[in-house]
Amino acid sequence: MRIALAQINPTVGDIAANSAKILDFLGRAKAQKAALVVFPELCVCGYPPKDLLLKPGFINDNIAAVKRLAERVSGIDVIVGYAERNAALQRGGGAARGAGGRGAFQDAAADL
Repeated sequence: MRIALAQINPTVGDIAANSAKILDFLGRAKAQKAALVVFPELCVCGYPPKDLLLKPGFINDNIAAVKRLAERVSGIDVIVGYAERNAALQRGGGAARGAGGRGAFQDAAADL
Protein backbone atom coordinates (compact mmCIF):
# COMPACT_ATOMS: atom_id res chain seq x y z
CA MET A 1 0.00 0.00 0.00
CA ARG A 2 1.36 3.40 -0.99
CA ILE A 3 0.58 6.18 1.53
CA ALA A 4 1.07 9.86 0.77
CA LEU A 5 1.74 12.27 3.63
CA ALA A 6 0.55 15.71 2.56
CA GLN A 7 2.44 18.07 4.87
CA ILE A 8 0.70 21.21 3.70
CA ASN A 9 0.88 24.66 5.32
CA PRO A 10 -2.76 25.78 5.68
CA THR A 11 -3.67 29.40 6.43
CA VAL A 12 -5.64 29.97 9.63
CA GLY A 13 -9.20 30.98 8.75
CA ASP A 14 -8.88 30.63 4.97
CA ILE A 15 -11.10 27.58 4.49
CA ALA A 16 -11.47 28.09 0.72
CA ALA A 17 -7.73 28.32 0.07
CA ASN A 18 -7.02 25.40 2.40
CA SER A 19 -9.64 23.30 0.61
CA ALA A 20 -8.07 24.14 -2.75
CA LYS A 21 -4.66 23.16 -1.39
CA ILE A 22 -6.09 19.87 -0.11
CA LEU A 23 -7.59 19.10 -3.53
CA ASP A 24 -4.29 19.96 -5.22
CA PHE A 25 -2.28 17.65 -2.99
CA LEU A 26 -4.94 14.96 -3.25
CA GLY A 27 -4.48 15.08 -7.03
CA ARG A 28 -0.70 14.84 -6.62
CA ALA A 29 -1.09 11.80 -4.38
CA LYS A 30 -3.37 10.12 -6.93
CA ALA A 31 -0.86 10.87 -9.71
CA GLN A 32 1.79 9.08 -7.62
CA LYS A 33 -0.57 6.11 -7.32
CA ALA A 34 -1.08 6.44 -3.57
CA ALA A 35 -3.92 4.43 -2.05
CA LEU A 36 -4.23 6.79 0.92
CA VAL A 37 -3.36 10.44 1.50
CA VAL A 38 -3.09 11.79 5.05
CA PHE A 39 -3.35 15.52 5.84
CA PRO A 40 -2.39 17.35 9.06
CA GLU A 41 -4.62 18.15 12.00
CA LEU A 42 -7.00 21.06 11.42
CA CYS A 43 -5.81 21.47 7.84
CA VAL A 44 -9.29 22.54 6.66
CA CYS A 45 -9.56 25.54 8.99
CA GLY A 46 -5.84 26.12 9.61
CA TYR A 47 -3.87 25.71 12.81
CA PRO A 48 -4.19 27.14 15.42
CA PRO A 49 -7.72 28.51 14.93
CA LYS A 50 -7.94 29.86 18.53
CA ASP A 51 -10.85 32.35 18.89
CA LEU A 52 -12.28 31.43 15.48
CA LEU A 53 -13.59 28.27 17.16
CA LEU A 54 -15.93 30.46 19.20
CA LYS A 55 -17.76 31.54 16.03
CA PRO A 56 -20.52 29.10 15.05
CA GLY A 57 -20.38 30.29 11.42
CA PHE A 58 -16.70 29.40 11.21
CA ILE A 59 -17.34 25.88 12.48
CA ASN A 60 -20.28 25.52 10.07
CA ASP A 61 -18.15 26.69 7.11
CA ASN A 62 -15.35 24.29 8.04
CA ILE A 63 -17.77 21.33 8.30
CA ALA A 64 -19.42 22.28 5.00
CA ALA A 65 -15.97 22.36 3.38
CA VAL A 66 -15.25 18.83 4.61
CA LYS A 67 -18.51 17.65 3.06
CA ARG A 68 -17.66 19.35 -0.25
CA LEU A 69 -14.19 17.79 -0.20
CA ALA A 70 -15.69 14.35 0.46
CA GLU A 71 -17.91 14.72 -2.60
CA ARG A 72 -14.84 15.35 -4.77
CA VAL A 73 -12.89 12.30 -3.62
CA SER A 74 -12.63 9.33 -5.94
CA GLY A 75 -10.02 6.67 -6.50
CA ILE A 76 -8.11 7.32 -3.26
CA ASP A 77 -8.72 7.17 0.49
CA VAL A 78 -8.28 10.47 2.36
CA ILE A 79 -7.85 11.55 5.97
CA VAL A 80 -8.20 15.27 6.75
CA GLY A 81 -8.25 17.22 10.00
CA TYR A 82 -10.97 19.75 10.76
CA ALA A 83 -12.78 21.36 13.71
CA GLU A 84 -16.08 19.85 14.77
CA ARG A 85 -18.85 20.92 17.11
CA ASN A 86 -19.32 19.40 20.54
CA ALA A 87 -22.00 20.24 23.12
CA ALA A 88 -19.42 21.39 25.67
CA LEU A 89 -16.58 22.74 23.51
CA GLN A 90 -14.98 22.61 20.11
CA ARG A 91 -12.87 19.57 19.32
CA GLY A 92 -10.40 18.63 16.65
CA GLY A 93 -11.60 15.88 14.41
CA GLY A 94 -10.57 13.75 11.53
CA ALA A 95 -12.55 12.49 8.58
CA ALA A 96 -11.73 9.65 6.27
CA ARG A 97 -13.34 9.15 2.89
CA GLY A 98 -13.03 5.89 1.05
CA ALA A 99 -12.16 5.67 -2.61
CA GLY A 100 -15.24 5.42 -4.76
CA GLY A 101 -17.37 7.14 -2.13
CA ARG A 102 -17.49 4.22 0.30
CA GLY A 103 -18.73 5.97 3.42
CA ALA A 104 -16.86 8.17 5.81
CA PHE A 105 -15.45 7.79 9.30
CA GLN A 106 -15.23 10.63 11.80
CA ASP A 107 -13.50 10.71 15.16
CA ALA A 108 -12.88 13.42 17.72
CA ALA A 109 -9.16 13.76 18.22
CA ALA A 110 -8.56 16.18 21.08
CA ASP A 111 -9.97 19.08 23.02
CA LEU A 112 -8.91 22.40 21.55
